[in-house]
Amino acid sequence: MPNTINIFVLGNGESRQEIELEDLSSHGLIYGCNALYREFAPDMLIVVDPGMHNEILATDYIENNKVCFREMNHAPNERFSMVNGRLVKDLPVPWQHPNITKVQDIIASDTRRREDGQDVLKNGFSSGPQAANMACCIEKPSDVYLIGHDMFSKTDKINNVYKDTVNYAPSTDDPTPPGNWIEHLKLVFIDWPEINFWHVGFSGFIAPWEKLENIQSMSLPEMWERINK
Repeated sequence: MPNTINIFVLGNGESRQEIELEDLSSHGLIYGCNALYREFAPDMLIVVDPGMHNEILATDYIENNKVCFREMNHAPNERFSMVNGRLVKDLPVPWQHPNITKVQDIIASDTRRREDGQDVLKNGFSSGPQAANMACCIEKPSDVYLIGHDMFSKTDKINNVYKDTVNYAPSTDDPTPPGNWIEHLKLVFIDWPEINFWHVGFSGFIAPWEKLENIQSMSLPEMWERINK
C-alpha cells in the first residue's frame, strides 16, 4: 500500500515560476532537479547531468542537503564545468557522504526490479522523470504532483527556468524535443499503477499517456484545492 503522503516533483519548465515553492513544503515532500538548488533546497535533489554534478560538488550544498546522483564514468577531459566563472575539472566523487544517494542503488534495491532491461533504461532517465522515479521508489507515496514538467514550449524557443546560465542552453535555442521525457515518465506511470500522478498546469494532450488511468492533468488552482482539503 502507498503511503498517504503527497510528493511534489519539480521540473524546471517555466510554468513552475507561478508557484512559491516554500508554500508546497507544508503539504508534502519536494523532489527537484539539477539547478533548483541555486534558489531552493528540496527534500531530495536529483542530478543526472555531468555539468550539474560537478557544479554542485564545487559548493557546500551536500553538507546540509540530500542529493541523489547518477554515477558518472567520464574521461577526465569530459568531467568539467564552469563554476562561478572558473573552470572546475576532475572533481572528487564523495560517494560515501551521508547526504549522497546513488540512482543505481535505489533502482537496484527496488522490489519492482524487472528483468526485461528496463532497469538499465531507468539508469539513463533524464532528470525530471528520474526525480519522479526516485520519489516513487523511496517514498511509496499516494500522490505525485508533477510541476514544471512543461514538455512543450509556448514559444519557438527553449522553455527552461535556467536558460542562459552555466550548464544550460541559451534562450535563443530551439525548444528541447520532449520525446524522452514523455516516454520515461510513461514507464514510471506504468510501474506504479497504485500511485496517482497529476500533471499540474498542463491542459494539452499527450498521446502515449492516453490509456493510462493513473495520470491526469490538472490546473494549478485545482491542485491547491485538492491538497488543502
